[in-house]
Amino acid sequence: QLTDVKLVQLIDANDVNPDGSLDLSAPFGQPYDFVVSGDPRTFADLLTPAGLDFVNDYADGIGPWKPYLLRTRVYDRNRDGVPDDRNGDGVVTISDRVVVGDTGVIANAHDAGLMVHAFTFRNDASLYGFSDPIQEYKAYYALGIDGVFSDFPDTALAAQAFDRLTADVAAVTIGGRGAEAIRRTLLQTLAVAERLDDHGADRAAALMLRVFIDLVEDVQVGRIAAADRERPDHQPALYRR
Repeated sequence: QLTDVKLVQLIDANDVNPDGSLDLSAPFGQPYDFVVSGDPRTFADLLTPAGLDFVNDYADGIGPWKPYLLRTRVYDRNRDGVPDDRNGDGVVTISDRVVVGDTGVIANAHDAGLMVHAFTFRNDASLYGFSDPIQEYKAYYALGIDGVFSDFPDTALAAQAFDRLTADVAAVTIGGRGAEAIRRTLLQTLAVAERLDDHGADRAAALMLRVFIDLVEDVQVGRIAAADRERPDHQPALYRR
């Protein structure tokens, strides 16, 4: 008996060039079956409209390396050809790269009927253009990504948590005197907790979330139906690679 499984086409590269283009040097420039068969197409070719249509014939999605989705370039403030320390931590790493923006790959893949699950998200490495992994996740979630391969799934989930809570607040039905003031208080409390969490103040963020929950519980007229309500279309899936 055959098992029905989802197939994802890996999209790899060797490195990221200073201008943000992908280095497709062997052996990371092509699928191995292309190498064996003499097919000249590269991984990058599979992300063109024609390439995505080709992938859609046999796969359910693509699994691109992150730099294919969010373009970055070297930070060179004085234009001397040497990368500079953008985040001021005393060392120059890929985290100092400047985030240029969306490459459009996710939208094109969705147009071709393909899901997009990017790799690999880590807290301790591979942060192209980011020093904070939470902010990196949020940037990719904002692009509409369908899933991520993560070695730290707890962080990937934490990056979703505040967005989900904000959506829950928006769904709360509050009536009576002071209803709007209550809603503003909920949103402001949540925003403060998120800022604290982004700066690593876990204990303070947890306390603010406790206050948030207490405020919700004190609302006599209203409800949060988080468990019963359909989630937004793009709540990315998480995978440990």
